[in-house]
Formats: sequence, structure tokens, C-alpha cells
Amino acid sequence: MIRLLIIVCLTATTLAMAQVPVVETREADKVSFSFETGIASKYIGERSGKVYTDNSVLQSELTVSFPWFDLGIWNSSSFWRQDGKADGDEIDYTISRTDSIVFIRVEYGASYYDFAKLFSGTEENAVAIFCEISSHVIMSYIFQRVGYSSAVGKAENYVRIERDIMTPRSETEGGTYLTFGTRGFLDMGSFVQIGIDTSVTRDDGVYGVDPDWIFVNKLSFNLADHQGWTFSPNFTFANPLKGKAETVFGLSARTEF
Repeated sequence: MIRLLIIVCLTATTLAMAQVPVVETREADKVSFSFETGIASKYIGERSGKVYTDNSVLQSELTVSFPWFDLGIWNSSSFWRQDGKADGDEIDYTISRTDSIVFIRVEYGASYYDFAKLFSGTEENAVAIFCEISSHVIMSYIFQRVGYSSAVGKAENYVRIERDIMTPRSETEGGTYLTFGTRGFLDMGSFVQIGIDTSVTRDDGVYGVDPDWIFVNKLSFNLADHQGWTFSPNFTFANPLKGKAETVFGLSARTEF
């Protein structure tokens, strides 16, 4: 299954890079920025959906979009510390590119994970490659069937696979994360937009955890822009097949410039 998805990702990436045919392009020589910051009641792993620590955290992300690729840095800082260390600290660096072929969007790239303080006893980092394929076709058809127009809401299905290619020496092998999900939004008037992201991720069981499937549902209420900022109270429900379900509350703010 995973090998088949890897082949599909490589094929889609090759076609996307060839740009045959391309329906989504960026403005030439234009550089844009986006910044998001927020607090969360617990730390949830970005790629697995598991709750790794009960510490409240401040999480921020800065993305710089160039004509041909994106650069991003994501940081998590715990509010609770002991001896100068905390279980919720992490910094991730990502380089990626996004292309479209007909009705399919392909995002691919690599991430450098600095989680030396996240996992107890782990003083090293990891590098992973990833590929995500998404499409709005199925959800657009469903929206039409139930009577919603594209002006009211949009949604897409996606498949993402991520594989560690460099891991800490304390681990015998890297992790593989396979995610199937649906995300989108509904406009509830001029003031509120409801965002939904529901997914299931397969964690193959490295970094001291057992193999598991994790169901994650995130509900956010995106309040209307205020001087270029969008504020979003959000709730995340993470439910692994093994272990207890977790509920995480958060509040974030996002801007683009």
C-alpha cells in the first residue's frame, strides 16, 4: 500500500514539474509572507496527530512563498519548564513546492525536525521527505448534491505520506506516516467562517510509541479579518485506536503580507 502511494506521488510530482497542463500558477517574481501564532492546551504532533505532552504551548509558523518554492519555520514553546527544559519545545524547517495538474494539487518537499527537547533522552534530530496529493472534485460534487454553491463553502480530499530519511542514532529506523483526510470551510455570513479538517493517520510505531491509527478532527471558527488578521478559536479531538482520546483547545491568529 505504502509503496503504491509512493509510486503515485512520484508520478504526480513528475507530471506537475513538467506542468502539463497547469491551471494554477504564481505571479512571477512575487514573494509573499504568512504568519500564524497561537496557544494550545496540549502539544499535538504535527504529522502523527498524537498528544505527546499535556503542557500548554505557544506555537508559531512563518512561511515565505517564492515563485517556485516555499520556505517555512514552525516553532513550539512550552509554558512549563523544569531545569530549563520542556517536553513541548520543537523547531521544524521545511522547504516545499506546490504544483497543479488539471484538478489535482501536488505538494512535495523535505522537513528538518529539531525535537531534541521534545522526546526525553533524544538529543538529535530527523529529516523527512513528504508528498501530498489533494483534489476538490469529490467534495465539489457532494456540495452540489446537497445544494451548496462554491461561494458558500469549499473542501478537498487529500492523501499525505511522509518518511524519515535521517533519524536520531537512538532510533533503529525512521518513521512512516500515512494520512487520509478531508478539509474545508463553510461561510456563515460575513463574520464567521467554520473550518473543518478530519483525518486518519497511520503511525508505524517509532520514537517509543506503538503502531497505531489516530483519528483527528479539528474544528475552527475563523473570525472576520481585523486589520489584516484572522482570529480562530479551535478545538481538536485526537482519538487513537490504542490509548485514550484527547481534546485540545486553542486560539490562533493569522496574517498575510
